[in-house]
Amino acid sequence: MFRNYLKVAFRNIRKSKMFSFINVSGLALGLAAFLLIAYYVGFERSYDRFHTKAKDIYLVVRDNRSAEYSESRTNTGAPLAPLLPENIPQISRAVRFTLFRGNLVRRGDSQFVEDKFFFADASALEVFNFPLVRGNPSTALLEPFSVLLTREMAKKYFGSEDPMNRVLQYNLGGKIQDFLVTGILKDISLQSHLDIDFLASYASLPPLVGEWFMTNHWDSPTWNYVLLAPGSKLADVEAALAEVTRVHVDRRGFKEIGHHLLALA
Repeated sequence: MFRNYLKVAFRNIRKSKMFSFINVSGLALGLAAFLLIAYYVGFERSYDRFHTKAKDIYLVVRDNRSAEYSESRTNTGAPLAPLLPENIPQISRAVRFTLFRGNLVRRGDSQFVEDKFFFADASALEVFNFPLVRGNPSTALLEPFSVLLTREMAKKYFGSEDPMNRVLQYNLGGKIQDFLVTGILKDISLQSHLDIDFLASYASLPPLVGEWFMTNHWDSPTWNYVLLAPGSKLADVEAALAEVTRVHVDRRGFKEIGHHLLALA
């Protein structure tokens, strides 16, 4: 029976070649489009899911409102993170990432302008899954002027040499500082919104940018993330965050400011 069906189908195809070609081509294109869209949606929805604590990690977003307009900003300044665990018990960790783009990194005669040289609190390696292939994650970002490299950057600056405990020079606005390589990062997933080539200790920043940046600059290129304790209610945390904002955060001329939490996932 099935063989007869096939014979009839092939006869119809031979009789109406153009019509059959259009039908088969349309079916093939439809299936290809479906598969591509499914892959794209799956790729986008899996961003940052490789972090084992992803469901409890949130980005702090600031909401500014004035008489003329309102805005939401993801860069919330370096002074914020230290205030959060001190004042909100449901926040077990707060992590800052600060990025200055377009600065020179040098080793010997090799120098390049780098756009992915981040500074991060030592707790970044506890909260996020950025594993090391070399180095100790408990101490790698503790000391000032220590830096982690991806394997790609290690090869770029050191070639076949062992980069551990070697020195790179970082130039920030004319201030040149030696950084000691304390670890090599495992390749970071393409499905990460944090695109990192270098990860330097946050303790390095005060000598480079000054105390005002650390305590009063609420608009610096700094992103604050929090890790909530298991079982925490988001509404309770955001209510406490509103009080921290009211007491501690400079309104900078806005009529009203606030913060809310954006889930990493």
